[in-house]
Formats: sequence, C-alpha cells, structure tokens
Amino acid sequence: MSSLKVLWIGRNAIEKSPSSLFKIAEKVNNATFHVMGLSPIDKKNIISYGKVSNEKLKDLYNHCDIFLLTSVWIEPAGLVVLEAQQCGMPVVGFNWGGSVEYILLKEYLFKDVEEVVSFLNKLANDIGLLRKIKSTKMKLIEFIENNFTYQVMGKNYEDLYKKTIDNYIYHK
Repeated sequence: MSSLKVLWIGRNAIEKSPSSLFKIAEKVNNATFHVMGLSPIDKKNIISYGKVSNEKLKDLYNHCDIFLLTSVWIEPAGLVVLEAQQCGMPVVGFNWGGSVEYILLKEYLFKDVEEVVSFLNKLANDIGLLRKIKSTKMKLIEFIENNFTYQVMGKNYEDLYKKTIDNYIYHK
C-alpha cells in the first residue's frame, strides 16, 4: 500500500502548533507529511518545502490526500482550510477555533493529538476508508463554491449591510 500523503501549512509559531505536527508525524505509520512554511526538518517521514511558489502550492494541494490542521488558537478563519477544500482535500485536525465553521466534514475533527494519530493510522492502513474520504472531493469543492467565493461572500455582506441599515432606519 502506498503511503498516506498529508499536507501541513503554517509558520513556526505557537498558535500554528508545529509541535503537534511533529508529535503526530512521529506516531503515524505509513504516512508522509509534506510540510510547507517551516525551515528544513530532519525527520524520517517529513518532507519540508519551506516557502513555495503559488504553482508549487497548487501542486501540493493536488498531490496530497488530506490537509492537517493543528492550530491551537481560536483562529478566526484560516485561509488554508478554504484552499484545501477548494482543491477537494478533506481537512483533518483539531475541533476548535473559528476555522471549524469553514470545514464541511466535521467528522474528521478531533479533540487532541492522540485522536488525530489514531484516525490517521487507521486512514493510512485502510484503503477503503481513504477512498471514501477522497470520494468527497466534489462535495468539498461545491461547498466552497456555494459559500466562500468572493461573489457569494460579497452578496452575503451586502445583504447584511442592507438589513443593518434597514433596521437602523426603522428603529430610529
């Protein structure tokens, strides 16, 4: 069986929790972690890219099986979560922060490192489960296109502003 390909993107900052990434990578068998944004890393199952071009980023989104989200702060809206899903890539990670609102498949969100490790080990060794998850590609793309394009979000903001103005005028 080929190795599960996991993508992680972030900077070396406490809130992005690269330490969680390293703990997870150390405990997950039969997986390769493609890491972008960190300095070179000397670990057996981690390929580190540092900063990459937009073209390489697109290639990584399309090459990997899942996106790993390890942020440990109440992140308001991580752009990488939207980008991953736009490319049809399921997000696996911690179930907290504002990014959770932007993740379609909430069943792949967990409370801690050990739960993520357990799930990734299962995923790396169960081709049927991996196929099931990868079969959500079009569903993820449609979710982003229906909710998070600049046209849709612009219209939603416009409607909100109009409603706010109408309520202000009505209550004045």
